[in-house]
Amino acid sequence: MKTNLILGAHPDDEILGVGGTAASLSQKGETVKSIVFSRGNKFPPWWNEEKLSKTRKEESRKAAKILGIKKTYFLGLKDMGLPKSMNEKIIKKVRRVIKKEKPDRLFYHSKNDTHPDHMAVNNIVKKALAKISQKPKCYTYETSSFISFFERKEPKIFFDITNTLDEKISALKAFESQKLIMLPLIPLTTWRAINFGRKAGFKYAERFNIATFLKPTFKKKGF
Repeated sequence: MKTNLILGAHPDDEILGVGGTAASLSQKGETVKSIVFSRGNKFPPWWNEEKLSKTRKEESRKAAKILGIKKTYFLGLKDMGLPKSMNEKIIKKVRRVIKKEKPDRLFYHSKNDTHPDHMAVNNIVKKALAKISQKPKCYTYETSSFISFFERKEPKIFFDITNTLDEKISALKAFESQKLIMLPLIPLTTWRAINFGRKAGFKYAERFNIATFLKPTFKKKGF
């Protein structure tokens, strides 16, 4: 049985980027786990941060249950502060989880993502992987960059989520504290799934960038 590990900067990033794929892999009998780096406690700004942190953790667990994500590691770092958290301590912590879980596939933020926290996660993961000899297959996803301005020719892979888009949307709706953000994000997420599906020959799809050390095929379908 294969194991998949999804790494996201904030609660809900793992759903936005990999939700449909996570649900599909889980339904096929594969193990899916995740790491959430920050507490996600800066929005809405009128909430008490401690209360929001607890709420978002509960929402993340509810969303994980919908998708079949078996376990989530919450690192509890500062929201909007991940670039400053990129130290050897957190890199070692991420490396320990990767070594413990021994994932066959690793999903994390693309360096094309425009959010500073997302870019920080990309850097942290790459530094964590640098000292792991047996690397998993690595795929990056974009949640804050809906138009990629860089690396247009980097290899891509599309995964069919035709049968699991509904689960992905249901998982996003689990984040009730983020209603103001989800209001535009959910239809935009659906539009992206349609657009990627059209490119890959599916009804709905998620798209990932393939790590350059993997020898991938451009626009390959499935894993």
